Amino acid sequence: MPTTVPVELYRTIERANAAAKAAATATAPGAAFGVRRLTAAGLVEELWELWGDGRVLVSAEERSLLAARTASTCDAAAASGAPSVLAAFAAEHAAALADERAVPVAELTSLQRGLVACLRSYYDELAALNLIEADEAADLLASMVEDGRLPAMGVTVCDCLDVSGGLRHLLTALGASAEGDEALAAVSCLPEDVEPGVLIAAGAAAMPGLLLDEMGRVGRAGARSVLVVAADPAELFGVLGAPLCTSGWAVALRCTAPWRATAFGRAWECARRLEEGSPHWLEAATDFAYNPFSGIAERKARDLNGRLRKDRLLTATDAAEILAGESDSFSALALAVRAVACGESVPPRILDTLSSAVGAASSDALERAVERAAFDKLCGLLALAEGLGVSTCALTPLLADATLSVEGSSGTDGPLCEIAGAAVLDSLVPKSWDVVILADVSARTFGISESLSALDGLAETLGLPREPSALWRQRSRFAAAQRAARRRFVLGVSRRDERESELFPSFLLEEFASAQARAAADRALAAGDEELALRWGRPDPARFGLPEPLAARARCAGEGDLSQALGAAFAPVTGCEELLRPSRGSLRSLPLLRYLQRTPEGLPVLSPSAIEQYLHCPYRWFVQSCIRPEAPDERFGPRELGNFAHEAFARFYDRLAEEGVRRVDAENIEAMVPRFEALVDELVREQPERRGGLSPCGDDARGAAAGGAAQAPTGSQPAPAGPDAPRATKWSSASIPSRSPTAWTLPASGCGGASTASMPTQSGDVSW
Repeated sequence: MPTTVPVELYRTIERANAAAKAAATATAPGAAFGVRRLTAAGLVEELWELWGDGRVLVSAEERSLLAARTASTCDAAAASGAPSVLAAFAAEHAAALADERAVPVAELTSLQRGLVACLRSYYDELAALNLIEADEAADLLASMVEDGRLPAMGVTVCDCLDVSGGLRHLLTALGASAEGDEALAAVSCLPEDVEPGVLIAAGAAAMPGLLLDEMGRVGRAGARSVLVVAADPAELFGVLGAPLCTSGWAVALRCTAPWRATAFGRAWECARRLEEGSPHWLEAATDFAYNPFSGIAERKARDLNGRLRKDRLLTATDAAEILAGESDSFSALALAVRAVACGESVPPRILDTLSSAVGAASSDALERAVERAAFDKLCGLLALAEGLGVSTCALTPLLADATLSVEGSSGTDGPLCEIAGAAVLDSLVPKSWDVVILADVSARTFGISESLSALDGLAETLGLPREPSALWRQRSRFAAAQRAARRRFVLGVSRRDERESELFPSFLLEEFASAQARAAADRALAAGDEELALRWGRPDPARFGLPEPLAARARCAGEGDLSQALGAAFAPVTGCEELLRPSRGSLRSLPLLRYLQRTPEGLPVLSPSAIEQYLHCPYRWFVQSCIRPEAPDERFGPRELGNFAHEAFARFYDRLAEEGVRRVDAENIEAMVPRFEALVDELVREQPERRGGLSPCGDDARGAAAGGAAQAPTGSQPAPAGPDAPRATKWSSASIPSRSPTAWTLPASGCGGASTASMPTQSGDVSW
């Protein structure tokens, strides 16, 4: 590379190419010529190829494999996940650790001395294989510049760079600044020509509907390119791809996926657990049976599942033999896993069998490409291990951390919607998309927690430079997303995740809202609108404290709108799924529709979490969702009250079933109330004799149990009775009133029923 040509350095090659494209379209003649636009790693690679000492820069996969082998022989790096951490540390600090005399071993702890010895062993392996880390190569190139052996050149750092010690030394020797543009790591307000937007979903299931609605709005407004950044882009692509294509959008997917999340990767993990006799071998065997890679039909998989779970004398070896008899792919996979565990090479015929199974695992083009990439990753690592002379047993931790690049597209030649992972934010170019949507601005996606290891303590002791903080990285990514939007910038946040656990918005939402509020208030004051300026200063507590004008424009959706979103917005409902029978009661006999809101088309609305809760325990569902009692007395914890109320209902309906009473209806309800109250008193008397928990007093316990009976459903079948009748053993968070309402009636058998007439409760009218 001619050293007289000026060089511009960018964070990623995408940014470098965009800068070159912008220069090529500039009005100034010759603007695109005479300048090299590279990444820092690209600069080191080109200089080392011309001026290096003959050693080859180690690749990422070579580094990972050699680090995994080194970690397996080092007690200090024997922890799970150590190979990937060791590889990253060795790459970043190769220049500082290359000189053995520069490390004060005597001042280190025994653990740190072990880690240094482990790293030294890794560098010795590199030297034996004629390989070198890029950081050490950059340090040697810097020495050449300082000695005059390598001509200096003009280097301009045009972007934020994550620089290691050796690269910093090289940039300093070349007279370039390694700091980059610090403004890129700050959250600021949007330009006046970029409109902000916020999407608030009550649960994760409601977010796709909001995104689809947003796409329709910006499409009608003339947007031709939309970038959607999601926590799980592949799943979102599967949900939104078809309806967007139907609406005329061309949809693209760009992300990375963990190797172990693919069907082939999961099948490999299942076979490994069975081979090792893992305590979780039963789950592994069942997972493989349902895996499309297994080639087992769904009905046959259900039969296998029942067979494996029915016989409690089975072992992992027995399960492996059963699966091998039903699946040729399992037999081949088990042999491959066994060979890798023993450090042996996998026979080509086994790989051919696995390749055929991968090709037949899916009919979808994108899924087939992903599975093929997962298989190719395994084959590539096997070939690399053989080439480096590394035992294949080092592949096990390496495969656990491996990732795949996933790209796909569908649709027409219409406007483009690209769905990508958060890693794309490092490559965004200013003003490159009409609309940028960050679909998950929660703390789980934009978190700032730091995971520290013993190597971080070693770096601090040795005074080595640290990587940029997570706070800096997240602000930098967010700022890049802001700058990439030309017309609209949208933030999405859900109140709960897929498991109904509470989600909290990232600090970036608050910083963005504050920046927007300050800028908008200043503009309002300049225009003489003091009322608008005051509104920008008032937060809306119901919407994450957003300023009132921004909160007023936010689009919200509850999980209760799922039926409308999936049935009306995405596609017509063409079928139904048969639900498992709950442990007590029957969903089909429950007049649930009386408690559900409906869409304008008349479709019932029911959230996934409500179905899951009912199937787990109808008692809990009825009390919490239909009766909605107030909080319990302070003397009772949720577990004690839940167990007490659950047992009261279960014992009451079991006795009715034994007596042949088929249902509780309007004709016998008056006779049942005293019997129920007597049963509650009976349970109260038993409490002091029980081990653990609190002993509730009579009035409060009566109210606790009767709190679940504030409704008079009819028409349900009795719950199953007898010793085999299933029971729920835990009720984790029931809310029971401490006093009885003025009027009590009982739910139908098994608490699986619902009332046809509303009765007064402490929390008001029954609603869903």
